[in-house]
Amino acid sequence: MRIKIFGRIIYIPSWIKFAFIVLIFIVLGVVGYTIRKNQNILTENPDILISTSSPQPAESTSTLSPVQTTAPEITIYIIGCVANPSVVEIPFGSIVQDAVDAAGGLTEEADPTKINMAYPLSDHMMIKIPSANESDTDFIVNYTDWISTAYPSETKTPETDISVSVGIGKINLNTADKKMLCNLPGIGESTAQKIIDYRDKNGPFEYIEDIMKVPGIKQSRFESIKEMITV
Repeated sequence: MRIKIFGRIIYIPSWIKFAFIVLIFIVLGVVGYTIRKNQNILTENPDILISTSSPQPAESTSTLSPVQTTAPEITIYIIGCVANPSVVEIPFGSIVQDAVDAAGGLTEEADPTKINMAYPLSDHMMIKIPSANESDTDFIVNYTDWISTAYPSETKTPETDISVSVGIGKINLNTADKKMLCNLPGIGESTAQKIIDYRDKNGPFEYIEDIMKVPGIKQSRFESIKEMITV
């Protein structure tokens, strides 16, 4: 056998032609076997067929529940003539009456006329429900870390003639006596007397910051009591 390539005649022996033909048959046989084998696998295992359709988004197995919001609460410490003196949690915007109800109500000894039951409360207050036999009309339990108060509404004590307003809930620097001033943290009898002497000499305080003009009361002391005082 001879073929012509680029103008040249090349002689190919017969055995090479035979080997080439055999090689073609071998290749075709391997390809055919592979195709048949793959078809058998797909027939026996249809689950492995690859879908050509567009992928569908997975369905959510959970539904979003609506967000439940609860009204904010305040914490009040109520003592005195109530059924269960304790720390109670009541809704924001509550009044003294709500705290009394949360503590189980008034006892037989209670005298609700001595305290403003409609006084609006704020978080961390401490209030005392008086009895009918109590002569003290200033129901300040303490002023340590809390702005805590439970005053009768617009009442004047006969001893000191001090006007105390339950709507304020703070100690008035211009009207408080020594006993009331001593309820402020860090204010002892000596400093309380200095406050009284200062206002007697210079007149009423115009601003709560003026208390720092009293000897012995510096910025740090003012910062610790500024939320508890008024003028």
